Amino acid sequence: MQSMRGKPIALETKRFLIRSMSERDASGIFRAWIANSELMAALNMPARQLNSGDIQRFIGGFDDRNRYLVGIFARKTSGLIGLLLMDVNAAHALVKFSGFIGDRNWRGKQVFEEVGTGLFDELFKQRGLEKATAQVWEKNYAALVPLRRLGFKIEGYLRDEIKAFDKSGRRSQFLLGILASDWKPHTDAK
Repeated sequence: MQSMRGKPIALETKRFLIRSMSERDASGIFRAWIANSELMAALNMPARQLNSGDIQRFIGGFDDRNRYLVGIFARKTSGLIGLLLMDVNAAHALVKFSGFIGDRNWRGKQVFEEVGTGLFDELFKQRGLEKATAQVWEKNYAALVPLRRLGFKIEGYLRDEIKAFDKSGRRSQFLLGILASDWKPHTDAK
């Protein structure tokens, strides 16, 4: 029996369309990102060669209720430039999220700040969530800097929290979080 789907994410900002991914989004660029060892290493995941059926099944595992896979699309081209993964614990009004910008041309251009402003407004004000957290590898500055700009506070340091997928040892992570009551939209995003 298939679980009941929730309300998909569908937002627009000045430069981006932010929406829940669907099986139709199992594109070549998505497959290329998953096969990119450099990109996956930052997420502490091995690169994988997946076919479009594998990607469709992966996307189909997100229900827009407890688990979201959200695409970030450039408004001008409609091209997919990044992804956000969110796990919601409704009992605690908590969302745990991670993400990446797969398109190198958009890195360093305050994508997460602009997308986060729209997304956290939606999650906190419209969907009733009260807290957002992220666990980020201590050397992943591409994620740490935008989160701090969005107002996330470092709530903890998790020493040697996870094993590196490449078996090079263990990785420490920062635990970052923001409460809905502390949320202020980022106004400097380009």
